[in-house]
Amino acid sequence: MAKARVLRGICHYRAGRNDEALAYYNEAIRVAPQSAAAVYDRGLMWLAKGDDDAALADFSTAPGAPERGFARFELARLGS
Repeated sequence: MAKARVLRGICHYRAGRNDEALAYYNEAIRVAPQSAAAVYDRGLMWLAKGDDDAALADFSTAPGAPERGFARFELARLGS
């Protein structure tokens, strides 16, 4: 279930519909809080929306790999 929501979020993000993408990422995290892809992708969405603090929060808590490695990269770019 969460994977489908993440994929829908990605589709909306690529189409420039950031609010819809964010809603799908939030829903994916609600049904599967340990979804590394959902947490990481939501962090990227926060960056796209200009909310570095929210992105930092997601990247700091992104579970699993490889997303955890990518999250560390994003944290470094944000200076944390």
